[in-house]
Amino acid sequence: MVHAAIQQRIISHGTTLVGRHLRDLHYGAGQIGTGFDGAEFVARWNSSDPADHMEVNAVTGAWDSAINDLNEVLRAAHDVLHPPPAATPGGRAPKGPDMPDIYEALGVGGVISRAAGRKLRAVNRVRNDYTHRYPTATPEQIHGAIDALQQVSRLVIPAVVEWLHSQGYGFPGAPAPASPADTSP
Repeated sequence: MVHAAIQQRIISHGTTLVGRHLRDLHYGAGQIGTGFDGAEFVARWNSSDPADHMEVNAVTGAWDSAINDLNEVLRAAHDVLHPPPAATPGGRAPKGPDMPDIYEALGVGGVISRAAGRKLRAVNRVRNDYTHRYPTATPEQIHGAIDALQQVSRLVIPAVVEWLHSQGYGFPGAPAPASPADTSP
């Protein structure tokens, strides 16, 4: 029963993460300067032109959705690594650990690199500042966090997919694992 609930969370969040939100993020970032230029992002953020705001909003919306789905996939992996004491119908304890603790546990457990966990922690901190303590996150910080998520997700997702597969869980539509030579976050 718990296996099925965790599998359903992986399918639900993993499918939208890989099939939609990361693609939307990559596309939106590509619309802002060459190579998702930081100065261009800040200029559009501060612009008075609604068209610029729409492009920035598309990127920040995709970033927020992508980190939320990635966090749910990582929470599911954490629940496989450290089964919750009393699972709910959703497959996890009513109040699980906070995401920084999950990143750390997955790093210690060898699911992701500890460096990737630190980068995810920084991305999540800026995202929380942007979402819950707006406007404490600056456009420069948001640009950096969006760029960092794009980079780290290229390594974290294949590592988590491979590890979940080794534990008997599927991840439909997931990218191929990173090559052994590519270990930097």
